[in-house]
Amino acid sequence: MTKKFKELQARLTFMIQQRSFGLITGEVGAGKSTAIRSLKDRLETNQHVFLYLSDSALKPRDFYREMLLQVGIEPKFLASDLKRQFKTALLDIYENKKKTPVVVIDEAHLLSPSMLQEIRFLTNFQIDSLSPLALILVGQPELRDKLRLRSLEAISQRINTRFHLEGLTYDEMSEYITTN
Repeated sequence: MTKKFKELQARLTFMIQQRSFGLITGEVGAGKSTAIRSLKDRLETNQHVFLYLSDSALKPRDFYREMLLQVGIEPKFLASDLKRQFKTALLDIYENKKKTPVVVIDEAHLLSPSMLQEIRFLTNFQIDSLSPLALILVGQPELRDKLRLRSLEAISQRINTRFHLEGLTYDEMSEYITTN
């Protein structure tokens, strides 16, 4: 539990408490997936619904289908129906089941610009007056660069919390090896 890893855990907890949109980046092997696994293990199932996706080749239709399957809903066929169905499911989880949906999209640096634009729509509930979910994008540093593109400015502006996880320093690595 390095200082950086603890800080990341605190930020992830904050994102969930605030039901906000966050971005986690880091080099390969820095510990992003470990942090997400740790987060999942800490979540109370009576308070949260954890949804995880790491398929980078998804088209919006496939994204909604997979998310609906994870919440136990039979997906409809048309993409527009799937989108409405998923938003309705998220609202139901939040308002009726009194749980916070936590949507984690891993390997997000590989998502197409059109899929990133689609994710932006998940942050728009009741004309931006409600956020029933915590949405966390996780990826390698090129995701930060991608989100700086003018064409993705609208999604980048919606990100409330950002964190870049760096790998272990030499001293941290040495301490880890000697104590484990």
